[in-house]
Amino acid sequence: MNKASLIRLFKISLRDMLASYPPNPFLRFLLGILFAVPALRFAHLLVRFNDDIARKGIQKAAQRLFKEFYRSVQVHGEAPVLPAGGTGETPQGLLILANHPGVGDSLALLSVLDRPDIHLVAAEREFFYALPALLPYLILVPEESAKRNAVVRAMVRALQQGETVVLYPAGEIEPDPILHPASAMLKSWSTVIGLLVRLARQGSFDFTIASAITANVLPPHVLGTTGAKTKEAQEKREKRALGKIIGLGAAKQDPVILVWPYQVRASTLAGDSAEAITGHIMDEVIGRFHRSFPVGESGGLFKGRSAHSL
Repeated sequence: MNKASLIRLFKISLRDMLASYPPNPFLRFLLGILFAVPALRFAHLLVRFNDDIARKGIQKAAQRLFKEFYRSVQVHGEAPVLPAGGTGETPQGLLILANHPGVGDSLALLSVLDRPDIHLVAAEREFFYALPALLPYLILVPEESAKRNAVVRAMVRALQQGETVVLYPAGEIEPDPILHPASAMLKSWSTVIGLLVRLARQGSFDFTIASAITANVLPPHVLGTTGAKTKEAQEKREKRALGKIIGLGAAKQDPVILVWPYQVRASTLAGDSAEAITGHIMDEVIGRFHRSFPVGESGGLFKGRSAHSL
């Protein structure tokens, strides 16, 4: 059965919307009433998203859902081009390393990826099990670290078969590059990147690595002008902004920026340790992104840049 449950998704959506507010029972009760309609609307969209995946595939489904929250995707740079395999050869796999400033980044990326063989690596959550049509596209990472070897094996198998793996190597929400233009826009990425390169060397196969950096997922006007004094307060502020986008459509007129700053063949990367390989890739991604898109300048990301919208 590929059908999604509206009631289950409503409960999950409402719980997530309330998560960034104090756990005061009376406050949660009042906010629950206030957020009930937005949560129900979002749950309905997710049911439709699940049905669209089953009928049209993940790219078309992502494009339709994305349009509910943002105006367009502005793509900067060249999307990854894979080498063509010879007759009888397995096409080369693609590992996409993506930053993760919020829910809009995944939809934006899926909207532009015209590949039917996508595997998204994501933390195991009840939310994903409530979308049965999406599950075949996922490689879920269990909370118990002892069970994560199977995740690495699944990624290697997909890359060996010439398929696409989308990895969010920070493993958590990262700062939006427009709101946080410093080089710390990326949190520490997992050394599984370097491990995959080393395993490819040992297994005598190759794959392409491409970075996808999304920005403007949390437009400044949605976030508000009041600054947060602590890291925890800032994270809550951004979660609430995300709730406004999901529940109220507050970013409907805004584009999400998708930048392809870096692409490399795994076989060309130097370095013996997984840490060194991963660190080199992070440095290249950050450096090339900032050289091409000086987001610290007012409007720098939007002015005089070659881009096309989807």
